[in-house]
Amino acid sequence: MGTLIGTATKAGIANPKEGKFPGLGKAMTVDAVGVSFGALLGASTITAFVESAAGVGAGGRTGLTAVTCGILFLLALLFAPLITLVPNCATAPILILVGALMMEPIRDIDFSDWTEAFPAFMVIALMPFTYSIANGVSAGLIMYPLLKIVAGRTKEVHWIMYPLAIIVLIRYIWY
Repeated sequence: MGTLIGTATKAGIANPKEGKFPGLGKAMTVDAVGVSFGALLGASTITAFVESAAGVGAGGRTGLTAVTCGILFLLALLFAPLITLVPNCATAPILILVGALMMEPIRDIDFSDWTEAFPAFMVIALMPFTYSIANGVSAGLIMYPLLKIVAGRTKEVHWIMYPLAIIVLIRYIWY
């Protein structure tokens, strides 16, 4: 959901501050089908990724960018054995650069508000330190509603965040 909203915002299609996202239901349905289909195939989830914002930022809006990228990925399969010869340490600098470019949206975070700043910091810091995007997002899902409760500002949080935080917390307790 975060990826969809972030990519749509970058494309100028959505405005989350005003609560505007035309076609959110359709986008979520397509995303859910892709995730389920990928899981059925035993593959990594087939879904929208934050990297899609790079294509959107370059001007891709119609889906042709995604189709072109998909075709190039299929062609890249032919070169997979050669690509495995490239060591991970050679690709790390590029991934760091991509991560730095993906930091642009943090300027919209209100860092003067502790209940907004600390969960955002936890997400940003825990992703690289735990080597897991899921751990970073999970920390934010738990900390955001928790801090709003402590601050007595529970009405600022959408109701769905509370059950999500509890589910994620239970997962980590039993993990």
